[in-house]
Amino acid sequence: MVETKTTQLPNFDEAIRNLACANRHVSKPSANRASEIGGPNECLRRLTYARTHWDQRKQPDDYLMGIFQTGNEVEEILVRNLVDIGRHNGFRLIETQKTLEWPEYQIVGHCDGLIQVDSKTVAGMEIKSVGQRFESLKDIPSLMAWDIAAKWYGQAQIYMMLSNIPLWALLLVQKNNLYNTRTLWIELNYTYAEMIVKRAEQINAHIAADTLPDKINDPRKCLTCPFAHICMPDLDDFKNQRVFDDDDIAAALDRMDALQDAKFEYDKCERIAKKITEVLPEASEETYREPYMVTISGRRLCYVGSKRTSKPSTGGTAFFWTRQKKMED
Repeated sequence: MVETKTTQLPNFDEAIRNLACANRHVSKPSANRASEIGGPNECLRRLTYARTHWDQRKQPDDYLMGIFQTGNEVEEILVRNLVDIGRHNGFRLIETQKTLEWPEYQIVGHCDGLIQVDSKTVAGMEIKSVGQRFESLKDIPSLMAWDIAAKWYGQAQIYMMLSNIPLWALLLVQKNNLYNTRTLWIELNYTYAEMIVKRAEQINAHIAADTLPDKINDPRKCLTCPFAHICMPDLDDFKNQRVFDDDDIAAALDRMDALQDAKFEYDKCERIAKKITEVLPEASEETYREPYMVTISGRRLCYVGSKRTSKPSTGGTAFFWTRQKKMED
């Protein structure tokens, strides 16, 4: 027996959380970040705050910081894998984490690499890890429909302008499956790129004049802005408001946000699992039938049947199952 009464056992959980939070650092930016300024409807005031009030930016909590760090590490692993597999698949990923700068407009960024085929640079690459929205990001329109992903499109436009390469690969990777990826090819859009450049000029002008752009009045953006506590937006669109403190409710809402990825993945697997009714149609035809014991690919036992639901509007039957442990080989 191992003696532990007088031994202080290590706190692995706290040590791991501290490791993630060690990457939380605040430094004064010297330029506009390509990863932040590229969305189609960015708040100019927030982008100016990012340069002038950087030390007052609200920082993510420990849990969210862990999610960000997980994404960064997934992307780093994928870069290493691409460098390795490129040797056997006709391409090379070079100049990883290359710094791209545009001093005239005070823009800076770091691309994940350049793609070479037959010793010619044909495109650049940006890798982004995605959680629950991965399945919905299938093309450029779906990318632009999500504010966060729309910034990636703008980021690619800036990188194409800076590197003089008219094509960029946006490689999306699912956070909980490193080998589930989707590549969206982005072409240079001069009109969009010029819009971002003009935005950078406006930010730089405000910084030089020590002024701030006008406030916006968009609850969707303002309520999640890391500078809302110093900007204090009016939010006039919401005339009827109530403000109160309840730490339990706030913690529950934060946890709900954190569990969204797991819920999305569970729902997706459940939809696939329910296809068993196509193999056993009689299992859902009548109520209270004898359940089936089914072996799935020799690995899992399922009991499949139907039961009367508590909601009359559902038509009287519902699919259900219980799961047993994985069968031994």
